[in-house]
Amino acid sequence: MNRKIAVLGAAALVLVAGLTACSGQADPGSTTSAGGRLIYIQTAADAFTIPLGCAAKERAEELGYTLDITGPLNYETADQVSAVEAATASAPDGVLLQPIDRDAVVPAATAMKEAGIPFAEVDTVLSDDSLSVSRIASDNVDMGAQSAKEMGTRMNGEGTVLVLANSAGLSSLDQRVQGFVDVMKSDYPGITLLGPLYSDGSVGAAQQNFSSSLAANPDLGGVYATDLLSLQGAATGADEAGKHDLVLGVIDASDEAVQLLRDDVLTFIVSQNPSEIGRQGVEQVVNAIEGKDVEANVVVSSGTITKDTVDDPEVQEYIYREASC
Repeated sequence: MNRKIAVLGAAALVLVAGLTACSGQADPGSTTSAGGRLIYIQTAADAFTIPLGCAAKERAEELGYTLDITGPLNYETADQVSAVEAATASAPDGVLLQPIDRDAVVPAATAMKEAGIPFAEVDTVLSDDSLSVSRIASDNVDMGAQSAKEMGTRMNGEGTVLVLANSAGLSSLDQRVQGFVDVMKSDYPGITLLGPLYSDGSVGAAQQNFSSSLAANPDLGGVYATDLLSLQGAATGADEAGKHDLVLGVIDASDEAVQLLRDDVLTFIVSQNPSEIGRQGVEQVVNAIEGKDVEANVVVSSGTITKDTVDDPEVQEYIYREASC
């Protein structure tokens, strides 16, 4: 396997270790503070959640609170439900919740609200919008639309494009698919869309989805990966098949994705600002705890990165660099 691709897989182990250094995967009731105690319940330990958690932890400390990080390491819904239940039982002052499944986490989140614990939804959201005090996220539909415009332009409005995603039911990914598909159908009718195909947290499944699609469609010209796991599967599959002429786009700018961009494996990235999402999540929850005004919906900006712009100062906030805190 090409070393440029293999680095993505190796990085996953580093990221898990980094999260442990950041949070210690603490018992939700393990710390106290004069200002209070917060918990961030993540979806997974990855290049997006780690800087989100680190920034949230830093902002909490600035406001006089502690923040523990808990939740699954790899998108296990049952584990996250258990983490929400454990957090509720530990009675923190507030919670940042990043739901894996918009529906499956609702009962546990409802119980948390009924226990009087204010929480903010960060990055992803629940199907019931009456539970949290605030929702802080990127405009994922718009990021999908940005990706479609970049893809459609680079493919000159014709050819075949495969859509790969991690998990159905994860609100951010569903919205990224929606935004991409809507713009491709309306603005680029000459492009044939395949998928979306889901990998459910497995890089191997993402690679298989790519490889089987390429075998059935040897003229495949583009791949839109809604997330870094899907990118890893597509990039590995393309490398093994010797398919080096793809227009390959992804949402989320890990260091590894940026390196693939520099190496001409990846064509473009549309990326978020996870650190700002974490900071805003803490601020809104603390405002709720302290009886201050709370913004019900906070939209955090995103940006497009290409090889030509990757070193520009204005895109640096969208590159995820922190591996531990």
